[in-house]
Amino acid sequence: MVDLVPHPRQEVCNGEAMRWDDLFADLSGQAEALEEDALTEDALALTRDEESAIVLGDRVRALIGCEISLAVEGGERHGGVLLDATRSWLVLREGTQRRLVPVHAITWLEGIQRVAPAPPASEVGLGIGHALREWSRSDGITGVEVTGRRLDGALVRIGADHLELVLQEGERTVAVPFTAIRSVLV
Repeated sequence: MVDLVPHPRQEVCNGEAMRWDDLFADLSGQAEALEEDALTEDALALTRDEESAIVLGDRVRALIGCEISLAVEGGERHGGVLLDATRSWLVLREGTQRRLVPVHAITWLEGIQRVAPAPPASEVGLGIGHALREWSRSDGITGVEVTGRRLDGALVRIGADHLELVLQEGERTVAVPFTAIRSVLV
């Protein structure tokens, strides 16, 4: 008669041979799968966190030199080649004219596909006032578009949060808060 001796790595349980190697392999596989799932979840969470820190201005800056279309509050649409952009404003070339659009006035923007790296510290503080001061040095007539109206005149003063414009009609001076500006055409 042959005496059945269990293999040192097998035990007999309820009459069935249980292979510890298979059990440990299965447990090891489950642990690896759980670890991979956790890494995937961590990567997705990190990606979401990184994406949540992206501002529209950085998406816009990645399109400098490209043709873009956008709309501003009030429904007016603009399109052209993006000449310059910061986190707070952009400049389009529309034919022979340039149009400055505050990022806060944009209701939608078409053509965004990538993100520009964070701007250098020297550029972070360049608000709309900076761009308007550059433009005020020209003697040309400027069209300042606010919701429902266009004001044509000459830029005479740029404050911290507003501009002053001498209107072409009537030589009156008006102050326009930056938050009311939908676009500025030069």
